[in-house]
Parts: sequence; structure tokens; C-alpha cells
Amino acid sequence: MAKLHYEYQTGKITFMRFALSAGICAGVSLAVVLIPQSDMGTTAIMFLGIVVALWIGRFSRVLLILLIGVAVFGGLVMLLFGSSYRSSRFAYLDPYNDGANGYGAGYQIIRSQYAFSQGGLFGQGLGGSYEKFQYLPEAETDYIFAVIGEELGMIGCIFVLLMYITFLVSGLFVARNSGSLFGAEISGSFVIMIFAQALLNMLCALGMFPTTGKPLPFISYGGSSLLATLCMVGFVLSASEEGAMPDEFERKRSSFKIFSAIKGLTSFASESINYNAKTREEAKLSEQRKNTKSAEAMLQSSHAYSNRNYFNPASLKGKNTNERS
Repeated sequence: MAKLHYEYQTGKITFMRFALSAGICAGVSLAVVLIPQSDMGTTAIMFLGIVVALWIGRFSRVLLILLIGVAVFGGLVMLLFGSSYRSSRFAYLDPYNDGANGYGAGYQIIRSQYAFSQGGLFGQGLGGSYEKFQYLPEAETDYIFAVIGEELGMIGCIFVLLMYITFLVSGLFVARNSGSLFGAEISGSFVIMIFAQALLNMLCALGMFPTTGKPLPFISYGGSSLLATLCMVGFVLSASEEGAMPDEFERKRSSFKIFSAIKGLTSFASESINYNAKTREEAKLSEQRKNTKSAEAMLQSSHAYSNRNYFNPASLKGKNTNERS
């Protein structure tokens, strides 16, 4: 999607070709996840990534708002008139009245809330969780944040949240300073997708959002999820490296002869100034050495003069006796 929009922005393809290709690409991808697997959580995160890529690429705001409105309306219809499996997700609003006295659709949310309550402010200590021992279902994946809350307390939960916020801010900074529009769209959409998945997982564990079954990025158990997340981080790092390189205009500017000549003159002037300063410093040191040697020679002469015989009192006495005779 980002590549198609980049080609449309640079004029390589027309709007009709972009709309047709993007509609087929996005529609097929979302339909494969939504219809056979009935995974609305992943579908929503993928759609969010598409919207962010179009927004960063300066897509028409009117068409973008229209697209979001259609998607939200379709999602609400599927939630309200879809299968009973999706309708049971609303048990988070009152998990104790799930039709089975808290042992039905609301059981997982209740056990998660127990874990947070037992953790308190500082937690039970790393590895000290009780709910993860077959009490809290899917404690290692969907509800790993509840285990963090029980073992590390509210302080640990806030620390994890701050780490994800730092990741979000850093990724958006990379997208802003990317060397190309394509890199900005890729990095921005991937960063938002990872942060949205983390936020969705934490809200579900807290009982503030319907359970979607999304793992917590970088933390939850699961090789496929971690592999996909690391691939997205690799694209973000690639955009960051691209942003650190000189852009096309910088390369052209440095290739101009006049700028090269100015750069050479500047370098020559700097070297001349440094050479003159070094020469003056060496002359000053040489003069100081000469003054030091002169002072030492004068001091040695004065010592030698004071040690002569006519300064000896005995010789002076003998001289006076000879003069009187």
C-alpha cells in the first residue's frame, strides 16, 4: 500500500490505477484475515496501518475520513449482528453477569483483575505470580500484562507503558526525518501498528476493551508474532539509516565545483591559521628557552666571581702587609 501511494505521489501511476490496485491489495489482505479466521483485532490493526500510511503520504483528507467512516460502520455491523462469539466479547462491561456466574465469557477478565489486585503497587516479586498457574487462561500470551501487574505491581506496568511510549516517539521521529516519503510511510505505519497492538493488549487485560487475543509485542510468548514484529522494526531501522544519509540535494550541492572550491579555500585558510598559531607558539617557547639559558649563565658567572682569591680575607691581609713594608 505504501509503495503504491508513493508511486502515485511521484506521478508514476494515475489515481485510478492507484485506487484500483490499492483496493484490491488492501481488500484481499483484510478479507483473508477477517473472513476465514474471524480475527477482527488483526484486521483493525492492519487497517490502522493503512490509514496512517495514507495520512503521512498526504492523501486526500476527505477520502480518508470517508474510508474510516465506512470501516467503522462495517465493524459495528459485524459486532452487533455477527456471530454470538463476537457478541460475547462485550462481557468485559460486566464480567460477573456473563450468564454463568462469572465462569463464562467473563472468567478470563475476572482472573486478570484478581492478578492486578494482588500485585498492588510493587507486586509480588518477579516469578511470584499465582494466577499464571492454570488460574488465568492464556497467561503467557494474551494476558501477560496481568502477570506483569501481579509480579511487578503498578510500578512495573507504568514502566512497560513508558517503554512503549518511548518506542512510539522514537519511531515517529524516524518517520519525520526519513529521507523519502516511502520510508516515512513505512516506518510511521509500522510503529503505529506495534504501539496500537500493545495498547490493545493492555486495555484488554485491564478489562477496558473487548478481548481480541492480540499478544503483547516483544513480551508475549510466540515465535511468529515476535518474528513479524522484528521484521517491522527492521524496516523502521532501515528508514532511520536512510534519514541519516545526505539527500539528493545535498549530494548535488557537494558535487558543484564552486562549492568544492569554497570548501577547499576554507580548509586552506583553516590550516594556515593553525600553522601561524603553531609557529607563534614555537617562537615564544624558543624565546623563553633563550631567556632561561641567559639567566643560568649569569648566575654561574656570579658564583665564579664570588669564589676568586681577592675576595678571600687572608689574601687581602697579606696584600696590606706588603704595601706597608
